[in-house]
Formats: sequence, structure tokens, C-alpha cells
Amino acid sequence: MAVVLFLGGVAGAWAWNVVKEEGVEPEALRWIQEACPPDFFGTQMQLTRRRAERLVRRLYDGGALDVTMVRVLDAFAGFRVFLPLDPERRHDLIELINKRLSDCDLAPVEDRGQESVVLWFC
Repeated sequence: MAVVLFLGGVAGAWAWNVVKEEGVEPEALRWIQEACPPDFFGTQMQLTRRRAERLVRRLYDGGALDVTMVRVLDAFAGFRVFLPLDPERRHDLIELINKRLSDCDLAPVEDRGQESVVLWFC
């Protein structure tokens, strides 16, 4: 399930400043900690703010070069995970990503030499 969110008010202005400073896809951990509206991760999602932060940290610990927020139209809808070049670290990170995708009943990703993969919010 994708999340559609239209930011408004103070939270929206704050989030927009973080996005504007970093470009189209802000760094995920920073956005969660500094700009994520309190109700962004709602009851229809498996993620909570705390779980999202923990997931992003696990992705970095697993070898991600960067994790950013993916936009669909005007809403953040997932994490873009930039993969390392080292084959072993890359394999381990893709396994971690596929575990999360499986938890969301989404198809696994294959390593095809891509620079990044997207973990959609569910």
C-alpha cells in the first residue's frame, strides 16, 4: 500500500525546508528525525516512525550507501536504497530488502547491477 500525504501547516513548511535543502529526495533518516509529521506513518501501515527509523539504520548497517525518501507526485511513498558495489555486502543488503518486501507481500528484487532499489511503504 502506498501512502498519499499532502503536507500542510507548520509540519509541511518544516518538511519542505528539509526537502528544499537537499533536493528532490531528502536523506531518509534526517527527514524522519527532523521533518516527519507526527501522523505520517498511520495505522494502515506496518511502519511506525520508530520502526521506519530503525529500518533505515538497519539498511545503513547492512551496507546502504545512502537511503533517501522517494516521491510519487507530491507525497513520499518509500525509501530509495543505494546499493554498495562490494558483491558480498550488496547480496546481504538485497536479502535484508527482500525480507522487508516479503513482509509487505511484495515481489523480491534481483541484483541486476542497478544503483538502487525502492522499498515502498506498506
